[in-house]
Amino acid sequence: MLNTIILFVLLIIVIICGEKTKTNWGWNGWAAAGSMLFGVLFLLSLIQILYMPVSFNSWVAKRDAFESTLIESRLNGNELETAAIVGKVAEWNESLAESKVWKETWLLNQYIDDRIYTLKPIK
Repeated sequence: MLNTIILFVLLIIVIICGEKTKTNWGWNGWAAAGSMLFGVLFLLSLIQILYMPVSFNSWVAKRDAFESTLIESRLNGNELETAAIVGKVAEWNESLAESKVWKETWLLNQYIDDRIYTLKPIK
């Protein structure tokens, strides 16, 4: 969360500096381009931060549905269906591991929900 606040503050400072530079020093082209670029980055970051919980909840719901399907196929003793699902288990676990690795990066960790650490691989 702190990284997100720092990112937003930096983007706002750059936008303000670009506007001040544009009006005080007459650097209309560069300052306007910089302000617009960082303004777009600010809006995209804000949209992603607001969309993150919805995306995570959807991903977890799909994962839970898949896990219940796997459990049902194992209980029913359908070996062919279970064998087909095992490949998907590896994909889900790979996706989970990849998300946890991306969560550890400084720049991208604010775009991945903290609840990713509560999930365990499918067995």
